[in-house]
Amino acid sequence: MQAAESQLAANLQKAAGRSLFTVPLSSGHARTLYVFADPSCPNCQNLEPLFEALSTQYNVLVFPTTAFGGDKSAPLIKPVLCLPPEQRKAAWQKLFAVGDGMLHLGKDNAPAAAPTDCDLAGKALGVNDVAFKSYRFPGTPWVIADDGRHVPQAVMRNPDDMVKFMSEHPEK
Repeated sequence: MQAAESQLAANLQKAAGRSLFTVPLSSGHARTLYVFADPSCPNCQNLEPLFEALSTQYNVLVFPTTAFGGDKSAPLIKPVLCLPPEQRKAAWQKLFAVGDGMLHLGKDNAPAAAPTDCDLAGKALGVNDVAFKSYRFPGTPWVIADDGRHVPQAVMRNPDDMVKFMSEHPEK
């Protein structure tokens, strides 16, 4: 593993461990995928079902970012990050639910049960945005394996390729 990949993996693991910056889609698996996603990003919307599928085999932790939608995305993300970690998954999924959230034009997509003003969530989102820019990720969604390698979308779409990719560098 290259030094930069190792450092990236360590940074993401540390940030995820604080439970401030992420939406945990799953836990309890041997390996982890870190996903930088923006609910306003059409590609993120299209790939959300894939992340759900991957969450049955891997820990999937989403770092929400406003990299695509900017000011349009922030009011969608902040209420999710205001929630306790165990409630974030349902609120995040609601943003992508047909008829309920992001995929329904003209509808208020913020989770109804979530608070609308949460200073800590705004700061956490700001940190995620800074990290996204600092790591120079080219777009959303951007997926990093727990060993620091970028996971290409083509690999994630094929279960056999995904298993092979993850086994190339066993968890450290």
